[in-house]
Amino acid sequence: MVWGDVATWIGAIAAVSAAVVAIVQTRKAGQAAQAAGAAETRAVDAAERSATAADRSAEAQSRLATLAEVDAQKPPWALQHRAGDTYEVINDGPTPKFGVRVEGEPIARLANRNSATVVDRLEAGSSLGFWALVTMETRSTQITVRWRDTEEGVEREWSRELPSRPPRGRS
Repeated sequence: MVWGDVATWIGAIAAVSAAVVAIVQTRKAGQAAQAAGAAETRAVDAAERSATAADRSAEAQSRLATLAEVDAQKPPWALQHRAGDTYEVINDGPTPKFGVRVEGEPIARLANRNSATVVDRLEAGSSLGFWALVTMETRSTQITVRWRDTEEGVEREWSRELPSRPPRGRS
């Protein structure tokens, strides 16, 4: 046997083996590249869905804040007739109100009876009763409620006409 032939054969076998290993590695690298591409696509899709969800969440938060702001600006009062010449304003809001005063011409006519038309704090759901007298000489049946949303807050006001009452003798 000639060593040149053996060395050639060994070199040829090594070259073929290296070529097979290279082909297998190239296929594995291609599969890994495809898997990485698919993973990248899934990651991009997930990021887009997450960004869309975040946008929707931010939009919803903004709408809620707007509704809360509108609700906070809405006067929290209801006004109703009790009986006879007595009426009440009701704190119809979700929080207490401070420095609450009820004023108006019909109330001033009965100032001696209205010792409690001012309260320091009126809880949510509570009412403040008052006397109001409407006569032929009354120019305005409007009353005004003044209050603050916090103890040191800015004074706000709300005005309404007194609700009608049943004719005298039927209240």
